[in-house]
Amino acid sequence: MIMQGKAITNFVLILVFLANTSSALFFNRFKADHWDDLKLTWGLLPFGHFNSMPRTVVDAVREGFVSVGNCDSDPNFRGIPFIKDGDKSVVLLYDTNGYIAGIQTMLSSGDRCSEVINLIRPKYGKPEKTSKHSTICTTGRTSKQFKLEGTGSLLLIQNGSNPEMDYIKIPMKEKNLKGTKWVREKCFYTMGRHYWYDISKDMDCDNFFPVFLLYNNNKLNGFGWALGAYLPSSHMEHPSSSSLSWFLTEPPTCLYEREGSLSTMHIYLTNSPALNFC
Repeated sequence: MIMQGKAITNFVLILVFLANTSSALFFNRFKADHWDDLKLTWGLLPFGHFNSMPRTVVDAVREGFVSVGNCDSDPNFRGIPFIKDGDKSVVLLYDTNGYIAGIQTMLSSGDRCSEVINLIRPKYGKPEKTSKHSTICTTGRTSKQFKLEGTGSLLLIQNGSNPEMDYIKIPMKEKNLKGTKWVREKCFYTMGRHYWYDISKDMDCDNFFPVFLLYNNNKLNGFGWALGAYLPSSHMEHPSSSSLSWFLTEPPTCLYEREGSLSTMHIYLTNSPALNFC
């Protein structure tokens, strides 16, 4: 939940980096060894959303996305931005070869939360080496790499203004969250086991970290964000206060005061969210 307050002043971008080698990850017992899709927005089965996003520029253009900048449009991230129908809640980023390199949500200054959130960028080498990240706008990925890696295999959350250095590395296995500030919460079929960062019943919602993680069969195969503003996009979900107990054992009391002003988005890295059994 991005709320106003000094605690999130430096929160600028959220990043998911792709590794350039296969990680042999299995996100549930039925899936292949890489993230094979990029789907957005949870919905009730069998009429749920789970909308697949184009992972190449060719497919993006075919589906009506248009470019709104170049690869270095913003110094805080790299990638060629594409949007559809003027909806900036989903800005897809592609590398110089036209392969998926990111997805961001842009919020207007009129919203309670005015940060820019950027998700899914490729990692070509160690994240602390800034020169490696410049390949998004120089060499990009090859078709062979894209076929091997899929959407990605490593999740980093940027928590500062430097897209090369300021990040939190997310464990790929659920068991490795032990000892961190990620709080294990409820399992929800078609989503997964939820983890929220450093939450408590009596916390101040201005300190609510706007990211949640989703694990299935001990593997990370989804995540999402929760924002303290009502964003009307069809890509956003708007949970009621009464539904908070579906995901949280003891929901923060302050969230009940935010009725009607919550927006969330589930990001799935598998093509079969219906098989997410936790």
